[in-house]
Amino acid sequence: MSTTYYGTLDNPTPGISVQPGQVFPTDRQGTLVEIDALPAGASVDNIFYFNSPTAGKFLQRVIDGVIRATQCGVYPGSDQTSKLQTAFNNAGIKLIVLDNPEGSAITINGTLTIPSGKVLAFKNGNKLEGTGTIKGKISADECANILSPTLNLNEVESELGYLPAAWFGVAGDGITENTAAFNKIKANVKHNLVQFSFPKGSDILFNGSIDFLYAKTFRVMPGVRFTGDGNLIQVIFDAGYTQEIFGPVMDVLYPRSVTGMVSVKWYGCKGDGVTNDNSAMVRAIGVANSRFMDIFVPAGSYLLTGSDINVYGAYSKKFIFESGAKFTGTVLIKQVIIQADYNAQIADTSVYFSDPKPYAGLFSVRWYGALGNDSNNDTEAVNKANLVLAERGKLYFPRGIYRLDGALINNEVVGDGRTTTLKAWDSNTQVVFKVGRHIVSTDTGLRSIENFVVDGSNVAIGLQFNNGGVNDMYAGRWRFRDIVFSQCIRSIDKPTGNSMNIFDGCAFIGSASTDYHYYAQDLPAMHAGLDKFFNCRFFGSRKAAAYINDTEGGGTRFQDCVFEYNYGFTIFIKKGGVKHHVLPVVIDNCWMEGNASGSVNGFPVDINGEIFTTPFDYYFEECNAVKLQNTTMCRIKLVKSAVFADTVSYGYQPGKVVEKDADSLFVEKTKFGWNMTDSGAYLEDKIAYASETGGARFRSTFPAGFTGKNIPGVLFAHKLDTLSGFTHGGAFDMSLQQDGELTNSCIEISNVTASGYITPTAYTPTVGKYIVAAIGMKLISGPQAYMIDNNSSILLAQTSTIGQWEYFYTILKLQGAGTRTLYVDAARNAGSTFRISCLMYVEFNTHQAAVEFVKKNIFPGPLTFQNSIRTVTANYSPVPDDETILVNTNSGNVTISYNTTMNTKIRNIVNIGTSGNQVTVLPSSGTINGSPSAVIADGLSLRLQSNLTDIYSF
Repeated sequence: MSTTYYGTLDNPTPGISVQPGQVFPTDRQGTLVEIDALPAGASVDNIFYFNSPTAGKFLQRVIDGVIRATQCGVYPGSDQTSKLQTAFNNAGIKLIVLDNPEGSAITINGTLTIPSGKVLAFKNGNKLEGTGTIKGKISADECANILSPTLNLNEVESELGYLPAAWFGVAGDGITENTAAFNKIKANVKHNLVQFSFPKGSDILFNGSIDFLYAKTFRVMPGVRFTGDGNLIQVIFDAGYTQEIFGPVMDVLYPRSVTGMVSVKWYGCKGDGVTNDNSAMVRAIGVANSRFMDIFVPAGSYLLTGSDINVYGAYSKKFIFESGAKFTGTVLIKQVIIQADYNAQIADTSVYFSDPKPYAGLFSVRWYGALGNDSNNDTEAVNKANLVLAERGKLYFPRGIYRLDGALINNEVVGDGRTTTLKAWDSNTQVVFKVGRHIVSTDTGLRSIENFVVDGSNVAIGLQFNNGGVNDMYAGRWRFRDIVFSQCIRSIDKPTGNSMNIFDGCAFIGSASTDYHYYAQDLPAMHAGLDKFFNCRFFGSRKAAAYINDTEGGGTRFQDCVFEYNYGFTIFIKKGGVKHHVLPVVIDNCWMEGNASGSVNGFPVDINGEIFTTPFDYYFEECNAVKLQNTTMCRIKLVKSAVFADTVSYGYQPGKVVEKDADSLFVEKTKFGWNMTDSGAYLEDKIAYASETGGARFRSTFPAGFTGKNIPGVLFAHKLDTLSGFTHGGAFDMSLQQDGELTNSCIEISNVTASGYITPTAYTPTVGKYIVAAIGMKLISGPQAYMIDNNSSILLAQTSTIGQWEYFYTILKLQGAGTRTLYVDAARNAGSTFRISCLMYVEFNTHQAAVEFVKKNIFPGPLTFQNSIRTVTANYSPVPDDETILVNTNSGNVTISYNTTMNTKIRNIVNIGTSGNQVTVLPSSGTINGSPSAVIADGLSLRLQSNLTDIYSF
């Protein structure tokens, strides 16, 4: 049975031989257990085995894995290799601690091999010295100097997983030269990672030259810097991006970084906005160039003045800006890839990036200080960003409202959709932004500008083609996508020509200040045409949705577009390619609604210096070739122009009016009606028709001298010259009026406040028959007259032309029993007064028979016009019925006193005298063409029309 002893060996049980100074078993140094015999190979070493007080027995020290070196008999002085080795060979020992309180140096001149799984630990400043070799794992504070450079440390292994540089004698005092210690670090084969951990402010002096062959990674902790004029070659560095790790003359050749990035602060950049960081920046870039590393710029303001900074390497590396990093000064930085937060400013406008390339292809205008906060003038920042980009990416406007005053753009542009707005700077802004010539002028391809809103704030042009006054006519070849132009006096302005632009999916939204959405002229020279509009919407212009004056190119195209409530002209084109006869103007598959009404600003309208008193949807002057196809056909005027209309619709507008001079040609091929679904046959005489499932409107002016005809199949014909025979429901007035143009009276409808109907009681239609419904309509005042067939909801008649009788045809099919009712819609007829006359219903057994009836151009009756020609020989005041006034001046001068507010009828006044006397026309109010009167010499005439305020001649 064994005996366990406790206590200190300085006062042991009698008979035990001890070594003076040993303390046992305190501080976890083990216990003594009596054993009968020593293990094989063991001896009484007075460390682990002792003689027992019992004769023939021994005491064994039982260790729990940790032992102090002094308990192993290890002391300063002679070589302690054997004692430490013996201790490590003991199976019970895992950790030996060198912890002499006085910081002893233990000599090792042999080879000390620390077995796998065991550790030699250092405390209290203890260290190893000598000329021996240390192999195995050690543990110490990472800032402790524990291994003499005279030892062989090639196979020393750190319990930390990396080699602390201080263990090898590296000093951070800025005085001790560390080449020998660095050589020891290089020779170590157990670790690739070396950590330099010293108190902040430590400088590691190195004057040597060592090539580490990328076998070592130096992890440099904050506050540690390499100084001296040495050369660290092919080292991999790992350090925080905000610290300086190299002194001003330290040479670092072909370094690498664990992140692939070099921080500019590693090489001395301060980023304090005061220190000139130019030379440090050049040094950092040079190092990065040597191994194609990216350049990281931590937050700070970097003042750069002096020599240019050239980032060589054909855009092989990036400047990566941390949020808050910005360059100031006047430096030129060449050939750099930029990576930064799109919302951060990275440079003052005084810093110039020469041919930069944005990393992700987008160069943010905010990088140069644009704020997009709806209050700052961002023009200078945008101009600088545009200037430096030089078509090496797209100019990017992140979400925000950017106030601009004529910013010039030569690069592709992209925004964040409806969250990005380019807005007029103030009330004095003339243009929000301009597009110029491509910077790469030899490239003829289209560049894109897309995905944002342009707000003219009712004072400015939205977009102007302008190259800053240099070759403005070449500021073209752009593709505009998904842009909303809002509240611009002109959405697009092309004052000097250019060509080959495409507008795709753009919206042009007008306001009370919008004269034109698209304004293009080719003065002094160059094409204004050749622009294409696809899937665009034009809304709310006051003078013209599109104005084009183009003597050279022609070729303008509007396809799949919508034109709505443009109160002046819709499309106004002069000289559409007349000079070179290049390409036709094409209007294809476009929708027209509510245009050319003049209901906002009224007429006359000034179109670039020309006064027009009558609105037209289409106006073509000196246009050699215009093609209307698959689109809405409405009011059109031709002056020395040729228009070819193919498959056009009369389905929604108030009908067709073609006004052309003797030098114009209008050729119409196929036309169709509202809700038409039947493929139908080609109508050789160009009369429209309708399918069985819908209706169509055909409009014509009343023919002069009209008389009734005996028409087979007529079931109902009424001149509407009496109120009897009709039921009337709804909140509107219905009265008989003498029109003046008709021999019979007619029904006038006014004060429409609620929708209602007018139903002829004498007509009951036949189910299944095809019915041609016809009615005459004249708008007296208001925006429009509008009437539908209530039983089928098919439009019967609609007009916005004041003072002109028009006749409408519609083909219907009665699917069930019922009556035919004229429906007066309150919303569409609000504020209007109009007259109706000559209602007729004709039934046919087949659709083709109804169409053939329409083709014969037969009008119901009786309906005749009064003679409106009057001859006078003395002063005269025209009455409402007058149309042509023949003035005989042979007896003397004659004055025609014209009542300006009478109506808007067009009147001809002809001086038929031969004695040299004249006719003077005096308006009751206003002017005639801006003058107080007009004079007509004998043999001449004047055609006049009043807008109820002034009188105009034409």
